[in-house]
Amino acid sequence: MNIKLENITKIYNPKTDFSVQALSDVSLTINQGDYIALMGVSGSGKSTLLNIIGCLDRATTGRYTIDGEILDRFDVFDIRNRLVGFVLQSIGLLPDKTVLENVSYPLLVSKDVPFAKIKKYALYALKRVGISELADRRAGRISGGQRQRAAIARAIVGNPEVILADEPTAALDSKTAEDIMELFRQLNGEGRTVVIVTHDRRVAKKCNKIYYISDGQLTDGGAEDKAQ
Repeated sequence: MNIKLENITKIYNPKTDFSVQALSDVSLTINQGDYIALMGVSGSGKSTLLNIIGCLDRATTGRYTIDGEILDRFDVFDIRNRLVGFVLQSIGLLPDKTVLENVSYPLLVSKDVPFAKIKKYALYALKRVGISELADRRAGRISGGQRQRAAIARAIVGNPEVILADEPTAALDSKTAEDIMELFRQLNGEGRTVVIVTHDRRVAKKCNKIYYISDGQLTDGGAEDKAQ
């Protein structure tokens, strides 16, 4: 799946005294198999851009195409639940539910997988991220690194083509962060597109492409930045 954003602008509360321009004339091409870092300080617009890429939010103006087709021709719900997997900044696990229940949730919502096979798919996703032994543990009773792995398992359980991760290592120690980035590298090596929002240059340099966002505008860091 190839995604192209052209001249994307996002304004919150337009035509009011409280309007905020989060993105300004952003253009970005994401090809199948890319491994991209979006870098920027807090409030720069990087999470807004990630949400627009994942169809959690809509641009105010601009053009969004998938494989050359305008976004409006697609079922946005289908994109969010089948083609794209999200790793949220807040992780977003339900603490009183088991790890297995949390990972199963996207399949229950999408209804693409027969109910009898959901547990099998969820356990396989947990095995992929190395925490299948925690399947029956309450999500509120596992470590931060384990929760992040569970969040990644939830993102990949539906076998999406694109994985979007918002600050996936922000609350982790350096060793656990390295492990999480290695997991993303493996997923990308299987052909999945991975886009990571981060403020950490060490994390960004693990990716193949780096883009910077400042005051809602995007610039390309490219290979030269990775070499520094």
